[in-house]
Amino acid sequence: MPPTRLPLVLGLAALAVPVGWVFFFNTPTRPTPPRVSISSRTPADSPATPELFTRPAFATVFEPEAFDELIAVREAVRNAPGATLAWAAGLTDPQARTEMIGLICQQIAQTDPRAAIEAATSHLAPPDARIPLQSLAQTWALADFDSALAWATRHPAGDFRDALVASVTSARATAAPQDALQLLARHMPVGPAQDHARLEIIQSWALSNRTAATRCAESLPLGPLRVEALNLLAQLSDVSTARE
Repeated sequence: MPPTRLPLVLGLAALAVPVGWVFFFNTPTRPTPPRVSISSRTPADSPATPELFTRPAFATVFEPEAFDELIAVREAVRNAPGATLAWAAGLTDPQARTEMIGLICQQIAQTDPRAAIEAATSHLAPPDARIPLQSLAQTWALADFDSALAWATRHPAGDFRDALVASVTSARATAAPQDALQLLARHMPVGPAQDHARLEIIQSWALSNRTAATRCAESLPLGPLRVEALNLLAQLSDVSTARE
């Protein structure tokens, strides 16, 4: 290298380090929204609306196949559940609002099922809350069965209470199906809703112990429920045989 160029090269090299530091320390970073508590009425200290919430796909209608968007919602719930609920409650499409609030509450239920139930109750009208609450009740029952059952049975007698009880007891269908059937008989009136719930438990039982499930079905009183239970088990047996 010619001697006349050496001072210039050394000077540039000396400038490279401080210029690099300035660029690094001044690079803007996306702030992480603070965690907020879930209130039964309104989110507390909701942070600014994340960029996610302004996307057109979310501003119009919820699309279950949009997996990237669902992942983004999950992250938003983890960082700012109250703000995410407030955003979902403001969606103008009724179906989108109901489905998105249900999705958000299911995410909350992974760590706090009771808070998820309170959030769904606060943000959804009773007719829209029916299906999400049934799903959340089952999630709660898997974590704390007694509390979930006590909550379900506090509801006034009727179809909705029966649906909640059925969802809660279904959480016992695999581990303790006989107990689940007894709980149905104790907390649900005799009728089509109870029969349907019993069939679902017997079906689940058959997947783990078909012999015991068959004995249970055979012990039912003569009538349509016994016939339907035995037919259901026969169909499961045919499907299993066909697969083999």
